[in-house]
Amino acid sequence: MISLDIGQNLDLLSVGIAIAASVLLGYKIYFENRNSATGKTFFAFTLVSSGWGIVNYLSYQFSSPVWLLWLTRLVLFFAVWQAFTFFLLSYIFPEDKITLPKWIVRYLTPAVVLVSLLTLSPYVVKVIDGLNQSGTPVFIPGMGIAVFGIFAVSLVAAGLFYLVRRILKTPKAERLQLRYFTWGTVLMFLAIICFNLILPAIFNQTDFIPFGAIFILPFVFFTGYSILKHGLFNIKIFSTEVLVLVLIVVNLFEIITSKGIYDLIFRVFIFFTLLLVGILLIRSVQQEAKQRQELELLSGQLKTANIQLKEVDKAKSEFLSVASHQLRTPLTAIKGYASMILSGDFGPVEKTQKDSVQIIFDSAQRLAVLVGDLLDLSRIESGRMEFDFDAVNVCEIIESVITEISQKAKDKGLYLYFDNINRSCPEIRADAEKLRQVIINLIDNSIKYTPKGGVTLTLMKVGEMLQFSVKDTGIGVDPAEKSKLFEKFFRTTAANELTREGTGLGIYVVKKIVESHGGTISFDSPGVNQGTTFTVTFPIPKGKIIAERVKIDAMDAF
Repeated sequence: MISLDIGQNLDLLSVGIAIAASVLLGYKIYFENRNSATGKTFFAFTLVSSGWGIVNYLSYQFSSPVWLLWLTRLVLFFAVWQAFTFFLLSYIFPEDKITLPKWIVRYLTPAVVLVSLLTLSPYVVKVIDGLNQSGTPVFIPGMGIAVFGIFAVSLVAAGLFYLVRRILKTPKAERLQLRYFTWGTVLMFLAIICFNLILPAIFNQTDFIPFGAIFILPFVFFTGYSILKHGLFNIKIFSTEVLVLVLIVVNLFEIITSKGIYDLIFRVFIFFTLLLVGILLIRSVQQEAKQRQELELLSGQLKTANIQLKEVDKAKSEFLSVASHQLRTPLTAIKGYASMILSGDFGPVEKTQKDSVQIIFDSAQRLAVLVGDLLDLSRIESGRMEFDFDAVNVCEIIESVITEISQKAKDKGLYLYFDNINRSCPEIRADAEKLRQVIINLIDNSIKYTPKGGVTLTLMKVGEMLQFSVKDTGIGVDPAEKSKLFEKFFRTTAANELTREGTGLGIYVVKKIVESHGGTISFDSPGVNQGTTFTVTFPIPKGKIIAERVKIDAMDAF
């Protein structure tokens, strides 16, 4: 029968706090890094030690010989596994990954299993022969008690041996972690030897034996601190652990005031329930903290990757710039000499030869456009695009472009119509050459991708904006591809089917130039083979336009 006086319940309170704190700390360390061999072994040690502390306490609370017999045997059973987990922890600490030697796996572990099972048999403890004057159970040992004693002490001694050897081999700068582990070990064994051996054997004082779980606390906390290092005081996790421990302590105070056996059993059940819920709560907080750390790590990696990508992008832009400049010189020579041959500057040319030279000239012209687009791309992305802003008459540029490009439309049998709706043309602040490039690109694209019909140009004033539109009856744009039209190197499926010429850079460059002028560009297409309308708007300045050269930064260009 269990005694329920206040003094013994106070003993239960202290032992309960020690067990709860040990299990919570061991659980925390394990889930800090589930792959850590040291963390796993430490958690196993705290569980085994808590089991040993519970049965050690209970072995002094019962008066029934049967209960005392089995509780005494369980104390020895847990003592074997406690010595073994301590040995493993000393052997592994503080490594995260380690391969145990074959002699531990094949020989020592089976021996531990056999000796622990031996402690549950009459060969170690035969029978309980009552209680002595101090209330300590008196048991009659069997022949196997010596085996148990030698085996358990040998495991502890071996653990201390490996600990000392590791300390001696560890560089001085890295010994701090091992010092915490050593201090915890020394304090634990000093307490156990003093209160569980010297006082009972010499002074017949057994009052402290039930407090075995408390004697393990220094080892648990010192070792736990050395494993966790700086992560021990994560404020959110630490606060959660304190809260859980406080709840458990409150519950233990309720156990003290238990008024009967059933009340005590119920509150003990609540104690273990709180312990389990607390462990799950701490685990969830740890996972949240771990996810936050992973996000911070990923954020740092992403920043590094972005920096590297910018460097690669910068190198690519520089390469494009150099390559474009190098290609321009020979292209200019090819176009120049081809043009002179076609003009007859070197004498009469037969029709067959002239046709071949015309192909050379046209190909060189297309390549020159490509090189120009690549050069503009590199300037935009590297922030080296410069604009000579001044007062510009858009009508004059449009009419000049129409004169230059109208023959191309006629050759394809297309109409090219310009409608200045307001019959006026206010000046805007723009770079004349860049604006001309925009208008040529839009009209040339419309002619290129319009098999029949024609192109209509419209200029009108809309509020404080000047709006220029290019509408064609060409191949149009598939609605599924509209979102990609202004991307670099993108060409629609219909455009690729009509002709393989083109890089997909022209519209991209046009968009960047328009935006650098403070304007906007948009397009509309009902669908494939239903034509396309590009609309560009520019702000109309209210005051006097001052001529100036401006360098547009890469970020502004984007």
